[in-house]
Amino acid sequence: MTRFVDEQQIEMLFGCSSFKGTDEAAYLDAFAMLKHRHLAPSRWLPRVKAPRVFRFAQKLRRAPDAKRAMLTMPPLLRTYLMMGGWVSDHAVVDCDLNTLHVFTGLEIAAVPPPRGRACCGRWPGRRLEALTRGPQQPTSPPPWHVYPPFCSSPTFP
Repeated sequence: MTRFVDEQQIEMLFGCSSFKGTDEAAYLDAFAMLKHRHLAPSRWLPRVKAPRVFRFAQKLRRAPDAKRAMLTMPPLLRTYLMMGGWVSDHAVVDCDLNTLHVFTGLEIAAVPPPRGRACCGRWPGRRLEALTRGPQQPTSPPPWHVYPPFCSSPTFP
């Protein structure tokens, strides 16, 4: 995936991270951790459109138990958060798939070079140079259709 991101000059990855089941009570520490440390910048927060959501950023007032939070957080989400990823302020309750979905994003320029190397085994030279300058502040959000989601299809590299 690192090679694909580099070759296509992708600047952002986004998609949904899914928690198994629809009972948010099983993940309160994970959601509290997301609220306290990993909320998306306001320009990237998606609006609520689904009929059923858990608004964890509004409802939770608790401090997270870090150990319990990490144990209940989906592994792929932990990886993206480790690289500087962020999440929406709510989870969509999907009864058909028996999951809670959290919108997740990762701005490639914000990934610290050591994290990129640790996660991916290498970090492209062209990207590494851009990363050392730090994240760039876009004037407006880019069009969503130009970026592939995390898991678009079984043939996604």
